[in-house]
Amino acid sequence: MEGVVMIKRACGHSSPFTFKPNERYGRQRLEKFVAKKCPACTVKAIAELEAKQKAESAARKARKE
Repeated sequence: MEGVVMIKRACGHSSPFTFKPNERYGRQRLEKFVAKKCPACTVKAIAELEAKQKAESAARKARKE
């Protein structure tokens, strides 16, 4: 029986998860899905990390010159 359910992820947001019939590794796929952040939070975290790295790089360049 296949169905789509909204499940909360590690970041606290809900995302659709599809249950598939007779899936061999369904439990592992569900655990991995729940443990990860939603796509929007992941993109936001990457942007913050890139901004932090650029600021550190600029600071290093300023000290070097």
